[in-house]
Amino acid sequence: MEKLTLNSGQDLKNYKKILKKNYILFLLLGLFGVHRFYLKKYVSGFLCFVFSIFFIGFCIFFILRWWYPLYLLALHPEIIQKDIMIIAPLVFFSLLFVILPVCLIAAVLFIFELNIVKKSAEKATLKKYSTHDILKNFCSCVIMCGGKSSRMGQDKTLMEFGKFKDLTHFQFAKMNEIFKSVFISAKSQKFDPPLPVLTDEFSEFSPMGAIYSILKNFKNDKVFIIPCDMPFVEISTIYKLYENAENYDICVASDKFKQHNLCGFFDTSVAATALKFYKRNNHKIANLFSWVKFKALKFDNSTQFHNINDKSDYEKAVLLLKKEI
Repeated sequence: MEKLTLNSGQDLKNYKKILKKNYILFLLLGLFGVHRFYLKKYVSGFLCFVFSIFFIGFCIFFILRWWYPLYLLALHPEIIQKDIMIIAPLVFFSLLFVILPVCLIAAVLFIFELNIVKKSAEKATLKKYSTHDILKNFCSCVIMCGGKSSRMGQDKTLMEFGKFKDLTHFQFAKMNEIFKSVFISAKSQKFDPPLPVLTDEFSEFSPMGAIYSILKNFKNDKVFIIPCDMPFVEISTIYKLYENAENYDICVASDKFKQHNLCGFFDTSVAATALKFYKRNNHKIANLFSWVKFKALKFDNSTQFHNINDKSDYEKAVLLLKKEI
């Protein structure tokens, strides 16, 4: 299948066409929220319309109440010279506390709305694609390999697995079939042959620190994070997690036995919160969930979440791999 990106062919043409239409509506009628109705954001469009009516009314009141009388005074310099001590502070404070704040708020809202318009155009362009196409052409995955492996007695990420030199290369090859780009989160480049490593910023072994070190490398995106020692997660599971992650900051997998807090999609906006938790010496990922929009998606097949912690887990994983082959 031909690779689909916004930088090629018909996709780019469609994107530009939709974006142009969105921009025209925003620039011409954006003050009344018409562009939001077009984007099917009806509630925010109505609120934008109501806010605009109040804003225009305020501007008219302000002009009639303050600036028009000042204009009339300007026609009579002798009055201004006489009452300059009254008029000057009035002009200064109206600029400082009314005009400038209103202009600043308007600028912030304008930039915010432009970002929404751009994202909506991209979503509309991608809407015709399957989850497979979107993940393979637009999404990133990070494999966590920064644990202590204390129960294994050796670095499990470097243990041979199937036809691959180690478990990490196995997981990398598998995820590379699903995502546009795949990275490894580790303390150092310990892999041979080398793999694209996102170095953990902190020396201590902290899942919270690792999450921050991963997400800070991305912007305005959802990143799939998975442990190196969970090699059997099904592709269909990853697709379902993505499809349910749109309205959440974190969407992870669970089964009838437990919740898998490091197997799911994490929004890059979570990075700042993760850093705060780390600085407070709070390293449990589960503690993060109550502070963000979180969802745990339950799956029936618990075997796919088999976690390799010790030698018996490793031996079981080898047998499971042989069955898959």
